[in-house]
Amino acid sequence: MSESSYWDLHERGAEALLHGRFAEAEDVFALNQERARAIRRPGLADRAYCNWAAVRLERNRPEGLRAGLSRILGESSDPKARQLAAYTLANCYRTLGNSRAAAFYAGMAGRLAAEQKDGPIQASSLNLRGLLALEQSRLESARDCLRKSLEIRLKQEMSVYAVVTISTYGYCAALLEDWAASFWLLDETQAVLEELPCGFYEPSIRLTLGFTYLERGKSEEALDQGRTVLTTMEGLRAPNEDKFARYLVGEALAQQGDLDEALHHFEILQKTFFPQHPELPALLASVRTSRWLNWLGR
Repeated sequence: MSESSYWDLHERGAEALLHGRFAEAEDVFALNQERARAIRRPGLADRAYCNWAAVRLERNRPEGLRAGLSRILGESSDPKARQLAAYTLANCYRTLGNSRAAAFYAGMAGRLAAEQKDGPIQASSLNLRGLLALEQSRLESARDCLRKSLEIRLKQEMSVYAVVTISTYGYCAALLEDWAASFWLLDETQAVLEELPCGFYEPSIRLTLGFTYLERGKSEEALDQGRTVLTTMEGLRAPNEDKFARYLVGEALAQQGDLDEALHHFEILQKTFFPQHPELPALLASVRTSRWLNWLGR
């Protein structure tokens, strides 16, 4: 058994993750841990654990991950594994709602990546720090982190991760009313989406586009993005995206004066996600609420 078998499994897991096949990705990365141990490569086993933990987080199952990730961060002899552990811990704490700890570990991942000249992890850490700042409405800090992340991303070949950062930066610029930057970043995102398959990241990217269009007062473009999200999510397990897509479509329709169709989407939103609030559809149809919503501040 050679090390190449480990990398073959790694590619399978990464491909499954990109296309939203989370159960398959989780199983493959678990198998990859066993494969790495069989060929006596503990550093690769640590990396595989971090990849497995990242999939668990995508499935909203953070239970028990912190101990394993903390062990790797403190004890692994593999620098790449320690970077991945710090970054995945940051995402774990973000999932748990602890933004302070998330920011701490995101910063640590960035520093470890800088020491190893690992641009992708540096960029991912800065992107995460930007998201954390957005969640706290610290827009200038978010913009600075996202700009630095994008500078690193664009030194490499265009990737889905670069598109995520471009779209997020465009949304942040819109919230700051930096319309020139927002226009350019939106156009870039649209252009790349037409050329680059983005897998399970596509709904989130399109939602960011849609909410940015709402900030610009372009309800028709926002509506197009929301409807596309509802289509592209077919077969994907993405309840959070479904929730925001329903809101986006309903709000865009309401802004156009199509209140009956807007109410239809708001009713689906309420019955699916907020059954305890039967008054919600009428409220959302009668009051324009998008100005108070930071969709990435969830």
